[in-house]
Amino acid sequence: MTEQNLECDVLVIGAGPAGYPAAITAAQAGLSTIIVDAAVNPDDGAPEAWGGVCANAGCIPSKALLAASRAAALFRRGIEPFGITVDPAAVRIDFARMQAHRAACVKSSNKGLAQLFAKYRVKALSGHASFESREDGRWRLAVRPVSGEGPAAAVLARHVIVACGTAPRAPQGIDIDEKRIVTHNGALRFDHPPESLGIIGAGVIGLELGSVWSRLGSKVTLFDVARDILPAADAVLRRTLKGELRKQGLDFHMNVRVERVERLDDGVRLCVVDKQGTRTEHVFDRLLVAAGRTSLAGGINPGAVGLALDERGYIKVDAYSRTNLENVWAAGDVASGSIQLAHYARERGVNAARSIAAGKPLNYASPVPTVVYVDPEVAWAGETEEAARSRGAAVRTGVCPFAANGRAKAQAQTTGFVKVVCEAATDRILGVHIVGEGAAELCAEAVAAMAFGATAEDLGLVMHPHPSLSEALAMAVLASRREATDL
Repeated sequence: MTEQNLECDVLVIGAGPAGYPAAITAAQAGLSTIIVDAAVNPDDGAPEAWGGVCANAGCIPSKALLAASRAAALFRRGIEPFGITVDPAAVRIDFARMQAHRAACVKSSNKGLAQLFAKYRVKALSGHASFESREDGRWRLAVRPVSGEGPAAAVLARHVIVACGTAPRAPQGIDIDEKRIVTHNGALRFDHPPESLGIIGAGVIGLELGSVWSRLGSKVTLFDVARDILPAADAVLRRTLKGELRKQGLDFHMNVRVERVERLDDGVRLCVVDKQGTRTEHVFDRLLVAAGRTSLAGGINPGAVGLALDERGYIKVDAYSRTNLENVWAAGDVASGSIQLAHYARERGVNAARSIAAGKPLNYASPVPTVVYVDPEVAWAGETEEAARSRGAAVRTGVCPFAANGRAKAQAQTTGFVKVVCEAATDRILGVHIVGEGAAELCAEAVAAMAFGATAEDLGLVMHPHPSLSEALAMAVLASRREATDL
């Protein structure tokens, strides 16, 4: 960083799923744009590791390992309906090459974003950004080198979009070293499967990384204070998924509280207490802590300019992503009340940039899909049947099991179902809940239909290719109207 004084229309802090689309959107609108991020590549320590947690230690590397581990599981067990059997002892896994694939995906994401910044003339700075003052209607920030050596650059910006994200939260009394007691950062980079892996947290991170290492040979046990996994999901979906994961060897201890974690010479001891007050101890080779996130807003010096934070340290925003400060916006996980999903972060970042370009606050709210990339895959959007009924809504539901879908049967992927929840009076689709092969892709069609206010009749009239998994969605909406022809 050689420039000592920079000026721009928009400064974006954070190059993750909220920040980089916001910067590109602002630049596309003709605004001079600077983006700042301090991330370094998790494997080689190189700066300019654009993409945030998603690209470096979240969405992308986890999906690389999920794909690799699923392939390994298929090779080990074969596919009996197809007449394919395998001698598990003959299957060899080169974990170094598997990790090299993950690392290559991360590096490709970093480089791809650098190319996009160059294409759209976004000036990208590797460094730590922090507020200093307000000067002549502009915000003054300092950008300090990642290394901590050398002078800071001063940036004057008319608008600032804060998208600095979050970090893993370490519960009190747990000393994370990223070797034996790890966050997702360490769990993505094991050089071999732990003999046993304990996981604190049975949310999305715990389920996905638990699935990775279970498929690769680890004995995986998950602990959570919640009564069930994925409490926001449909009850039947949760039950189906939990049953399938148990068949795969994952063990669940729900409704328990972690009382103590102790590092041993050759492992980790975990003491938990259940709702009856019974204490049990468990010893694992490695322990993954996946018990939530914490805001990084404190690192941008919010107190210097009076940027308002909530009681948990997240930046307070209104419905348009505006903070309490003029021309300062916040998007993504660091914003108070945000849904901590990469695609939600992207939409809020883009919305903030479009608002700046338009000179007025804009807002567009899409239904928000949630996906857990385990096997079977699960995805949902909108209301569950339980939630709709609890608010007094009269609803109809329709379910199509994949066992009734021709493509699923041909692929020997008949586990799961598509369930739709519709408002009885209007036929409007309120929610879609899917467990099974291709759930994420099917959910995208459902979200598009819901975004445009489609009814079950509307989606049922859309021609779906045969044979395809998408027919299960069509049959589910038709089933809600008692018009399904294949059930």
